[in-house]
Amino acid sequence: MTQTAKNMTSNEESGPRRLTVALERLVTIVSRRLAFEDVTVNLCHPDGGFEVVVDTRGELVGGRTDRELWSELLLEEHRSGDTYLVPPEHVREVLGRHPEDASSVPNLPPAAGHDDWDPYHMLVAPIHGSNGEVLGYLSLDRPLSGKLPDAELRSDVEVFAQQVALAIEQAELLEDLHRSQERFSSLVRNASDIIAILEPDGSTRYISPAVERVLGYSPEEREGRTAFELVHPEDLDRVLAAFEQVVSQPGLTRTVELRMRRCDGSWRDVEATGTNLLDDSGVRGIVVNYRDITERKGLERELERRANHDPLTGLPNRSVFMDRLERALAPGGLGLTAVLFVDLDDFKAVNDSRGHDAGDRLLVEVARRLEECVRGAGGGGRAVVSRLGGDEFTVLLESVGRWSEVGAVAERVIERIGEPVMLDRRPIRVTASVGIALGRPGQCQGEALVRASDHAMYAAKRNGKSRYSFAESVDRPQPVV
Repeated sequence: MTQTAKNMTSNEESGPRRLTVALERLVTIVSRRLAFEDVTVNLCHPDGGFEVVVDTRGELVGGRTDRELWSELLLEEHRSGDTYLVPPEHVREVLGRHPEDASSVPNLPPAAGHDDWDPYHMLVAPIHGSNGEVLGYLSLDRPLSGKLPDAELRSDVEVFAQQVALAIEQAELLEDLHRSQERFSSLVRNASDIIAILEPDGSTRYISPAVERVLGYSPEEREGRTAFELVHPEDLDRVLAAFEQVVSQPGLTRTVELRMRRCDGSWRDVEATGTNLLDDSGVRGIVVNYRDITERKGLERELERRANHDPLTGLPNRSVFMDRLERALAPGGLGLTAVLFVDLDDFKAVNDSRGHDAGDRLLVEVARRLEECVRGAGGGGRAVVSRLGGDEFTVLLESVGRWSEVGAVAERVIERIGEPVMLDRRPIRVTASVGIALGRPGQCQGEALVRASDHAMYAAKRNGKSRYSFAESVDRPQPVV
């Protein structure tokens, strides 16, 4: 199969030429074995009539290959029957209608005896295909014996007609195969997907030219090398497991998504479908189809980002925040879970005085500062900053050991947000109020914790803004349960 995919018999003779050579050999054998001076093969032509393919003399009646003439010579009423003898009167009549052909035919006298061959006789045998269709006719003329054919000779002629039919059908099969191979070769050469044949150890026996377009390597660079050396390290174990599964079971097909390294060091997202054809005598390998899905995966990631992130600041949105919060509050978690509800003080005044564009840029800077403030906070450094909408932000801290840790984060947030922000070379200053709620995993719901932090934030605003407040007494903060 590898050789087929690469070469596709490009140097072989054409189908018509192969057929002509085979028929020339056959009519020569017929002429010698049956002792006829002239043996002709006429094949049915698609537009009607017959196409003279070969004859032993190198010339025909009248020296022409006229399909109309031969259509008249081969009697219509016998064209699908058994071997028959065309009467000389019929041949003379046909040639009389074609004086341009008859002019080159010697004016020979009729046969002398009843059993003698007339110079204008023709012995014709239909050439039947394997499905019974008449492919053409084998015509014989001028026997060396000078006698009309007996039953034995007619039988021999029919046997040779069958051999001619076999030669014709074999040539057609070879031509169909050649065309099929050419089509397959063209498909492989021009396919957008990479097609590879791997050995059971993962080495590359064959890889299609598409590898150069997708990954930048020539086929020669990859053949003989292991396919796994291009797989991203994070995907390798999963890919190896799928490949080993395919190798273990004949006919099995598996599809995996992975990243493959281009020749320039960049990575492409690829969908690989491997099929075990080790038992197929034409393949004897694992056939893998690699499809470049980089554009699709990029679009999926972008759609996911837009669905899960705030379009202005790029922070996770409310749905992502709540999902992380519910997981943090699931039974079995360690320590406390804290939610900080951050709201900018008098943000509307910024929009009114500086415009909404300036307000948007300020929100982007606040988001950046919030992420900076919570970096490393919480147990194991797990913290999530989210924008709920408008000038409201939430912060999730997991596995907190003491409430004072959360208070320290709130102080950093208030201090950092209170620093001036330069917009259009002019400083702008805002403050933030922060509400804090604490909960234990397995003992409260995420929505309840967010509502409690929201209430605490409004308490901070009532107490003078630019400060933080716990959901319970500031002196003795308790988890919300």
